[in-house]
Amino acid sequence: MTTKKYENPLMPLLYDGLHDMYSCEKLLVKFTKELAAAALTKELKSGIALSPTDNPSMHIERLQLIFKILNLKHVKQDCKISKAIIENAYDVIKIKKSVTATRDVSIVLAAQMIQHYKIACYQYLYSLSTELDLKEVSMLLEQCLADEKNTSGYLTQIAQNIINPLAKKKVFH
Repeated sequence: MTTKKYENPLMPLLYDGLHDMYSCEKLLVKFTKELAAAALTKELKSGIALSPTDNPSMHIERLQLIFKILNLKHVKQDCKISKAIIENAYDVIKIKKSVTATRDVSIVLAAQMIQHYKIACYQYLYSLSTELDLKEVSMLLEQCLADEKNTSGYLTQIAQNIINPLAKKKVFH
């Protein structure tokens, strides 16, 4: 938690949240590749893989730009929540060792847990930056938020239209 005193009490909350999301996105660069590799269906692989619309590397670049705009140096801090969610997702992959559509259902669940955590965080940061009248920062955070919502929607669609029906039929590839 930031201990420096600020004129506006919302600033340390914004800064801490930005540091958390930066750490979260750094963790996800490696993890998204592994999660995509574990997927069975090509649609899920592409939904999780680093895509132009929801790319942890792109979000890292945006967060670095925000740090620059705010004249803020990134302070390394662990994002315990994202670490716990990722550890849970690794457990899902390990438990469902068989390559089936059911494993993809589990992978979608793990990916959605990550997406919804990120949506909540980016929404919170966007709200704070808007309240602080940080227009450039708000715009960048809004882009990250939109990316996360789009990916969540895509994952929901492929789960409902492809993966869940395959798992219900116990289809193996």
